[in-house]
Amino acid sequence: LVNWRRHPLLHSLLLATLLRLPLLWLPGPGRDEAAYHYWAWHPELFYAPLLQWMLRLGDLLPVPEILALRLPSLLAGMLVLILVDLRLRARQAPNTLRWLCLLALVVSEWQTYTGAILHPDQLMMSCLLLAALAAGAGRVVLFGVALALASLAKPTGLLLLPVGWVLAGRLSETAEPRRVFLARLAMAASLVFLLSRLERPMVEAMSHFGHMDPSMPWALRVAGGLVAVLLSGGPLLLLLAASGLGERITTLRTRVTSMRPEDAARRREAWSSLSLAAVLLVAFGLAAVLRGQIKANWILPAAVLLLPLRSVALLPWLSSAALA
Repeated sequence: LVNWRRHPLLHSLLLATLLRLPLLWLPGPGRDEAAYHYWAWHPELFYAPLLQWMLRLGDLLPVPEILALRLPSLLAGMLVLILVDLRLRARQAPNTLRWLCLLALVVSEWQTYTGAILHPDQLMMSCLLLAALAAGAGRVVLFGVALALASLAKPTGLLLLPVGWVLAGRLSETAEPRRVFLARLAMAASLVFLLSRLERPMVEAMSHFGHMDPSMPWALRVAGGLVAVLLSGGPLLLLLAASGLGERITTLRTRVTSMRPEDAARRREAWSSLSLAAVLLVAFGLAAVLRGQIKANWILPAAVLLLPLRSVALLPWLSSAALA
């Protein structure tokens, strides 16, 4: 057997596949799956058009119909694991940290469910991780294209386009102005495309997503939502995200006298991941408090963006256990 300490990604992909198999072969599509499939052939191009286009392509594959239906989510979920590992390897993270971060995702109910049942979450998550990777590498055009694709993967991505526009300018230290223009053009094109297809019934439907009973006190509604986040994401994912938050704040607060390439990359990654995560947390935090709307899968992408890339400062006992 391949040593799990040296190949955490391989073992994580195998474990993820095993956990998803029971869901992949459920005999019939669920209500949401049926809606996405219907939209693929009767386009509703505001809501997750990227998923609809992938479904059209999937229907051409010589595989069982139910597998073709769920294949986009399965592939996107596996891509999320690969991109998380690429981020960690780019920062030369130890294998122990790679294993912990991947394990946190693999055993997460949210990642398992949306990585098997037809759903846009993992498609959007893979786009956000690609944007974070591109930011760290200073590849501003790829950063802009990735955020544009995130908005096409799920309407949540629209919230990130304004901060992406600003971040593209911050990456301009390592890119020509023409590249910044192309990145912003990609984001603007996706924004115009989606807004041109937005209709009032869709806005009204989205305004009821995750809506909790208004008769409940707002504090109780928020508490219930936080419990849902904990159960869907799992305590390990949230603890690691808290560690990663501290890591990035420390990176940005540390004064650097001579900016080495690795220091510049670390700061670009910290700015991008913190900014994107902050937009999600603030936007959906306000939705929870002001409108009583909260869903775990609105919050959890921020936790994935904030996974630590260098150490597990808040979890020394867990790191020791993994090495045992």
